[in-house]
Amino acid sequence: MADSATYKELQTQNSVKEVDHNENVQADDKDSSPNEEVIKLVPRLGLFSGITIIVGNIIGSGIFLTPSTVLKYAGSVGMSLTVWTGAGLFSLIGALCFLELGTTITKSGAEYIYIKQIVGDLPAFMVLWVTMVIVAPVSRILTCLTFANYILQPFFPTQDCRPPDEVVAILSVSCISEYTISMTIIGERT
Repeated sequence: MADSATYKELQTQNSVKEVDHNENVQADDKDSSPNEEVIKLVPRLGLFSGITIIVGNIIGSGIFLTPSTVLKYAGSVGMSLTVWTGAGLFSLIGALCFLELGTTITKSGAEYIYIKQIVGDLPAFMVLWVTMVIVAPVSRILTCLTFANYILQPFFPTQDCRPPDEVVAILSVSCISEYTISMTIIGERT
């Protein structure tokens, strides 16, 4: 297999390598000691990919869940638009902060590296741990629940006839399972 041959090649050579997503290996002898091996990913993130990541992270599925709640508690359309504009400006400020951090600290790792460089190892580890154990799974679950509710809504069109919780749960679990399997397959390819 090409993957196992590439892995064995990486194990036997003592130089800095850049590995891209197509498993191409290029040796780079600068800054390497004879007994040290460093593997680097070649950065490939274009404008479209960057925009979709930012839009997906900032907007996410919450935009489909909260409009009616915002309108209900704001009291009027004008006030709800003001709330949405304020939230958008707040998100823009956060995105600009990440933009500045990303151009200042050019290492891979996003929040983990930023916090590690600025505050230290322990807070960076804690943020990474909380993100992986709590934030990311809950975000995926909410996305799948939103997907299930919106897919079932045409079959249950009125407020009096809502989709059964069991059906929403089964569809959500199916969505989470498909997402997990897809990510596993994609992870094996890279």
